[in-house]
Amino acid sequence: MRPGCEGDLHGESGRDPRAQAGSRGGLRPPSTLVAGRHEIAVQVEPCPSGAPCSVTIVNPDTRAFRELPVPDPVFNTAFACPVWSPDGSRLACLGSSDIDPSRDGIYTVRSSDGGGLRLVTSITIENLPGDFSPDGKRLVFAHTNDETGQTSLFVVRMNGGGLRQITPSGMVLNPEDGGSWSPTGDQIVFEARGAPDQRFSIWVVGPDGRGLRQVPIAGCGGAISDPTSVGCHTPSWSPDGTKIALNRLGDIYTVNADGSGLFQVTPSGLGGEFPDWGPHPLAP
Repeated sequence: MRPGCEGDLHGESGRDPRAQAGSRGGLRPPSTLVAGRHEIAVQVEPCPSGAPCSVTIVNPDTRAFRELPVPDPVFNTAFACPVWSPDGSRLACLGSSDIDPSRDGIYTVRSSDGGGLRLVTSITIENLPGDFSPDGKRLVFAHTNDETGQTSLFVVRMNGGGLRQITPSGMVLNPEDGGSWSPTGDQIVFEARGAPDQRFSIWVVGPDGRGLRQVPIAGCGGAISDPTSVGCHTPSWSPDGTKIALNRLGDIYTVNADGSGLFQVTPSGLGGEFPDWGPHPLAP
């Protein structure tokens, strides 16, 4: 199957991207399209067709999938597009190149055909797009400094202007978590350690860097030296802003936005990472 073509989820390769989504080992975090069609963007390596592609877009209801081509052969190291714009028209992508490292950066492409390449920011290769703002005008992303190894969250306008670091230097973040924007637009949720000797826990901060605080979730965080402490990871806001999905002990949980009501969604031992919410209303 050629890049850009459509097929069945099991396709010619026999692989099922639904079973891959959210696991590590060559994948980018999956992202569910809330507006418009019910589709999931997931980076599967190699792509189901075996040809280079920037992302595999899957319909989990019909099992149909389509691949978007890499928009420029200069991106020979990686071109991964895991994040939908709010209206579903574009995807945010990480591009890197050994041929021309000056092209490294975050881009967007059309979700329809993978064309319309636009540069958002090119501060270094070590960037992971996290989420669009609800109005689609800004992007939050994780940036890892090449020299220090320090990961921080940044916000930038889609034209590359207004670049701002929103997490304090020295705070320990997960470089694979680019943050999740609340539907109200005033908070970004992410995982971090409150101190180097603490487990990862869930935090929120405003897009201007103000209001940094830990979400008080019983059973998340604590001292690494405490054998009963548990880390929580890769949070994602629900579409109505009332809940947060997260990974805990290798399983998926939800919690109310105020930190109460921790609830296990997946059976123990099933495994799962990088949860995202579908377009359907929350169950009562």
